[in-house]
Amino acid sequence: MVIAEIGALETGELYTLFIGAMAGIAAIVIGISIAYFFMVQLEKKRAEKEYRAAISIVYQEIKDNIYSLNAGSNIGMMKVSTSGLELLRARNIYLDLPSDILRDLLSVYWYFNFINDVVNWELSLFMVSVMTNGDTGRICEINDRHTKDFHRRCLKEIQNTKILPRLEVILSE
Repeated sequence: MVIAEIGALETGELYTLFIGAMAGIAAIVIGISIAYFFMVQLEKKRAEKEYRAAISIVYQEIKDNIYSLNAGSNIGMMKVSTSGLELLRARNIYLDLPSDILRDLLSVYWYFNFINDVVNWELSLFMVSVMTNGDTGRICEINDRHTKDFHRRCLKEIQNTKILPRLEVILSE
């Protein structure tokens, strides 16, 4: 029935129908293209927001640990659970960071984990000493001066990376 009606149209009317159909198809393609463009833009904004959130978490974690590394503060474990580092890895933000910043960031986290390992080792030695020498009254003490020197050296190495100012630059962009 539709074919019979189309066949009954004159050439000018067929031309108009063809132009209308092409305009409709073009409108659909343009509409889909515009929708796709906005979806891509929205995804870029979401990725940028996640990137900034991850960098700010890493920045705050490093800042807190540098503060606790200060020789005047209590010597103890770093508050790092590598959550910031895992966050960067999980969201593939490693790929977006400049290589020098990534290298320094990994070295800073290495220092934090190294400090935690040393503190754990010292505490383990102290506990073994208490358990084995408790009855004699002779207990090995953790050498606070060596630990503070170790923390100062690590703090100096971490500060030499100048990671915090460079992360601030990334966050301010």
